Amino acid sequence: MLRKRDLPVCVPLPGIKFDIDKLQEGYHDLKHKMRNLWTENEGITGAHNQDFLKELDQNQFYEVSLTALDPSIDKTTVDQYKQDYKSKHTKVSHPAFDEGNWNHKTEDYIGSYFEEAIESQFIAQACRVRLHHLGAGKQIVPHIDYDPSYACRVIIPIQGTDNVTNVFWVGKERQEYHLEANGSAYYLNTGYKHAVEHNGTDDRIALVTTFTTQEDFELISRKHKYAAITHNQNIQA
Repeated sequence: MLRKRDLPVCVPLPGIKFDIDKLQEGYHDLKHKMRNLWTENEGITGAHNQDFLKELDQNQFYEVSLTALDPSIDKTTVDQYKQDYKSKHTKVSHPAFDEGNWNHKTEDYIGSYFEEAIESQFIAQACRVRLHHLGAGKQIVPHIDYDPSYACRVIIPIQGTDNVTNVFWVGKERQEYHLEANGSAYYLNTGYKHAVEHNGTDDRIALVTTFTTQEDFELISRKHKYAAITHNQNIQA
């Protein structure tokens, strides 16, 4: 099982490529469905720090969920399981808090280019597939999500990446990454504290997905001596 120190901080996945034009077309077809996190992610938001979610909302952070919570799971009982958001966890108090259960394909996902491109290029099953919107000039404040032993995060920027910096803190060292919207898929090591600083003029749009198994990340692990790109530079696959 790979842990955060076994994987690079932020790196393009070799051999994975998306058609940027089709991604942009898919986003434009769905952008009218963007909603706040509590509405679009009802259930899993119960596991998150509510102050952090409010901060995201104030920074025009919205989503369209392409995979949703397994419909057999009862979301109405979430309030009985109050849990602070934790950076490292292998168990959750309610099934809705487990990203692996957010694997139910929505009508917008089935038959879409998003589904085709992800399922044809990744071995692991994708869950919590969603489109992100971050307002121009806004930010995502520093936070930790989870160690890759729980799940691995991948982001495919679609547009609005000029003057957007992805920041990670490894120990006391601040590392900066600029991710190009060129069809590359980037692994994000969310076990480290990280943030997004948007100093551009266009809203940042990205496709984000989670994988709860690690088959697709073995090649970039330090155990395989993959040469991760140095930080403080533009990253391109």
